[in-house]
Amino acid sequence: MTDKLKITIEVAGRRYKLTVNRDLEEAYRKAARIINDQVAYYKQKQDIEEQDILAMAAFRVALAYVAVQSENNRNSALLAGICKEIEAELS
Repeated sequence: MTDKLKITIEVAGRRYKLTVNRDLEEAYRKAARIINDQVAYYKQKQDIEEQDILAMAAFRVALAYVAVQSENNRNSALLAGICKEIEAELS
């Protein structure tokens, strides 16, 4: 059995054929849904051009990514501090 899978996703009304790792298929489909949800949100606004809709959708997704990345960095630093405290107590 192959690890690769051919899928078609739709993003902002366009279809894209991709070859992805089988175990990442759901991640690709979720990513497409997130973009499509953002596009739908901005399409509800009046007088917004398609390029602006896509740019704002991409910006919101990138902003969410940066927020999660920042939270992960804070959690990693916190965890490292806790590990040092535990090691100090065990020494």
